[in-house]
Amino acid sequence: MTPLEIEYITKVVGSNQKQFYYFKDKYALQMLRYHVKEHVHINELRNSKFRNLLDKEPVREMMGVAGSGSIRSGALDNYLPAEGRVFNYTLSKWGEYVQHRNDDWYQTTRPGLSLVLQLNFDSRHNYKYHQWIRKCDEDNPFEFDCHPIAETRNYTMSWCRVDINLDSGEALIEEIQNDWLREVQGLKCMLAKHLEKPEKKRLGHWFFSRYNLTDFQKYCTYIEYYQRIWPEATLSLAIHFLKQEMGLDTIYYHDFDSGNHLKKIMHIKPPKSLYTKLPKKFGFDVTTEAPNFLKKEKYLKKKLRNKDLRWWILKL
Repeated sequence: MTPLEIEYITKVVGSNQKQFYYFKDKYALQMLRYHVKEHVHINELRNSKFRNLLDKEPVREMMGVAGSGSIRSGALDNYLPAEGRVFNYTLSKWGEYVQHRNDDWYQTTRPGLSLVLQLNFDSRHNYKYHQWIRKCDEDNPFEFDCHPIAETRNYTMSWCRVDINLDSGEALIEEIQNDWLREVQGLKCMLAKHLEKPEKKRLGHWFFSRYNLTDFQKYCTYIEYYQRIWPEATLSLAIHFLKQEMGLDTIYYHDFDSGNHLKKIMHIKPPKSLYTKLPKKFGFDVTTEAPNFLKKEKYLKKKLRNKDLRWWILKL
């Protein structure tokens, strides 16, 4: 995308943070809502690609309350469980706009910028984080400033990079990623091994000079909920934004192998499940047809021609 396109979208949508309410498996209600216009029979859904969504707890509970053989759109809109989080999201950009050139550091499919959707932690998490970890310390041990995280007043749980073409009405989800939760999990595993050592050797670790082990363990237990939901919450936000805010009906998502090829990811590859299992459970279909706006990109013509590529596609 060009800087002008990013600027236009930011102005139209608004640059201020917006709320995004999410609970475990909410995406199932979301995807059914896009499919159900007024009402649909359960048997019809059981014979469709959305049949796996019927087993999700929010859908089962909603159908139990409805007590009929069909699902109505109003019931999908009105389901609100007690367990949920009021996240907020902010917009940013990522990449470097140099025409006819790509940079493997930024991992964009075509030369240009990505629009970034930053899914930021809710206030309950932030309170616990300050209570147990950050306290008066200005350092955030789980953040990487070199990645597209929110810059002010927010802690970014995860983000989604998107390439949008307004002329063709298409969007390509470039990546879904997080640093914070991965770093917490990595430190937790490292400390578990470190605690097996004698106490004298154990205390030499940098962690113990800055943080309290008991508080960190409490924090690890608390964020298990976020560990479970972050991939689906991030993709759910992306689809919500592209459909509700941008009015786009065609969303592409990289296949694991094709995405690595086009983004020139050679060594440290992303978690495979984010490009296989995740789009599949949202109802994306597999296609060998590239997004139309990529076919017109001169930089990509050879790459698209010399390799059998696959994509995930969602028609809303």
